[in-house]
Amino acid sequence: MRFLCQPCRDVGRLGSFDDVTSGKDFGVVEVPSWAWQQKLPEIQDYLATAVDDIDNFVWPFLRDILAVCHCLISRTAVTITPLFPAVDLLPTFADCPRRIYMSATIADDSEIVRTFDASVAAVGKPISSTSLAGVGERMILVPGLMKLSGAPIGNLVRHIALDIVKRKAGVAVLVPSGTAAEKWEDIAAYPKTTDAVSKSVSDMQQGTSFGPLVMANRYDGIDLAGNSCRLLIMDGLPQGTSDYDMYRMNVMANSSVNSLLAQRVEQGIGRGTRGGADYCVVILTGEKLVGWIGRKVNLSQLTASTRAQLKMGQEVSEEVTNSTEVLPTVLKCLERDRDWVAYHASELAEAAQVAPVDDLALQIAGGERKAFQQQRMGQFEPAVATLDKLISDPEVAKDPQRTAWLSASAARIAYQMGDDTRGQRLQTNAFTVNNNHCPPKQRPAYQPRPTPGKQSEAIVKRLMEYDRRGSMLADFADAISDLVPHASPRRYETALANLGSYLGFDADRPEQIHGIGPDVLWRTDASFDFVIEAKSEKQDENPLYKKDHAQLLEAEHWFHGAYPGREAIRVSALPEPVAHQKATPRGTLALRLSDATRLAGAVREMLAELIGTPGEQTALRERCEELLTRAKLKPDGIKVSFLTPFT
Repeated sequence: MRFLCQPCRDVGRLGSFDDVTSGKDFGVVEVPSWAWQQKLPEIQDYLATAVDDIDNFVWPFLRDILAVCHCLISRTAVTITPLFPAVDLLPTFADCPRRIYMSATIADDSEIVRTFDASVAAVGKPISSTSLAGVGERMILVPGLMKLSGAPIGNLVRHIALDIVKRKAGVAVLVPSGTAAEKWEDIAAYPKTTDAVSKSVSDMQQGTSFGPLVMANRYDGIDLAGNSCRLLIMDGLPQGTSDYDMYRMNVMANSSVNSLLAQRVEQGIGRGTRGGADYCVVILTGEKLVGWIGRKVNLSQLTASTRAQLKMGQEVSEEVTNSTEVLPTVLKCLERDRDWVAYHASELAEAAQVAPVDDLALQIAGGERKAFQQQRMGQFEPAVATLDKLISDPEVAKDPQRTAWLSASAARIAYQMGDDTRGQRLQTNAFTVNNNHCPPKQRPAYQPRPTPGKQSEAIVKRLMEYDRRGSMLADFADAISDLVPHASPRRYETALANLGSYLGFDADRPEQIHGIGPDVLWRTDASFDFVIEAKSEKQDENPLYKKDHAQLLEAEHWFHGAYPGREAIRVSALPEPVAHQKATPRGTLALRLSDATRLAGAVREMLAELIGTPGEQTALRERCEELLTRAKLKPDGIKVSFLTPFT
């Protein structure tokens, strides 16, 4: 992998590359597509010599299409995978006059087009049923939405799991990774191999064991019907079963077309009910998962029955007023309480409807598939034109994340045809919208951002994205989780930018994205903005040195060039507000790491009160203004109450 170091260095991702390859980071790094194209002859030669070590069922499908592949690097593997499956290499499949695709968990049928090159016209006319005869009864509880007065959710859920096992009913725990599974080993068996998992599942199916059984990243292919699973705990948001899944989830996390993650969640929830007569309690925990299920755009990607069950469970969860009520609530389902059974049946019956066909999603999937086929045939200009047509569609443009994905796909084709200028432009478009995409060869020039709107309006607008407003607190906790001294500088800066965003500011990371400017920029609706350099890695006794302050002054100079006429408040985030005598930080303020934590706590309290406020946007904005002023979270209040002069 040495030859990949320089391309990662060129695009400013060498730190991520080093962390992933050394095992410090569990993420996935994409090899820049232009570098992949440049190195293809060397890669082809190497793989040809290593073909004996490659699966005989894999290499024939890759050897002639490496130019249309992703190359992804994780801590455990280098993955080479086609942009889309080349199903035409299987004549028995491609030439089959009739194909039947069946699924109970895919809400976005456009994935059938992307994966199998299915006809858009055929997929647009699915055979659907409004019958819910095969849908099991599920009470889906979310402790994160309950009024538990600070009771530790993890301990509470463990207590309930052990209680259910004592009642001779099965308990299963699904987690996204081995590391997450190890946290359950104090009460649950954790089989690590496929054979061991099969044996444990078989024991539960036969009733010789009731668990708890914890399984890592196994959201499908596990059937725990009847008494083998009466309590299913999903702890954490699924990550995907492959490096490609993880890559796509990361890049498309905030897009309305990230249906892969929705399918994983739906598959996981369904492990404990395997038929219409089955019933199970599902408990959802973990900040990422609780935040995910609360967002309207994510709920729209689930099937109607699951959405109805989630709505019921969230309403039930919000009625729980203390931790002692949780187990009795669980038992209402398991002991077949008549009121609960009737309520579930009536609510589910109302959800019996045929899901509408998303014609736009099918159109886009068909276009992506067409462009892929054109790219493979060497018709590069038509392939780029196919994607450009989608990108310029006004309906597609309503989802910036979707257009960013399409732009990155078009950039790969442009690089393959040797048009670096076009590839740079297209990759820049993708990266500017979503910097989870690979950066272009040259970082895009910074474009001054519009004047921010009112702080309270931005906060309320974010809140209105949630079907269950309480889920916003889980997303907030996850977004600022790295606002701790032991986090790496890069992760701390990201958390600091996230904090500004939840404050209703226009938060940006110019240096990370554009290679110039401050680590973090908070643009406000006041007469000034916060220009922040983070020095979270300093020890308590380390002062702000002259070079540190010079870096901050340079960032301020950049700011005045980008935003003439705006006042800048220079801020250094570090353990203590102590400066070296040569630094002379007159006019510079310190955000102590402890004060950053205090600020995050004040924001959380403000959001919690706002979430509990009834009414729609107008009433919420008025209440938000009151809360921001009272908690000193307006720009002037932050300057006075959370920032400190240097000594």
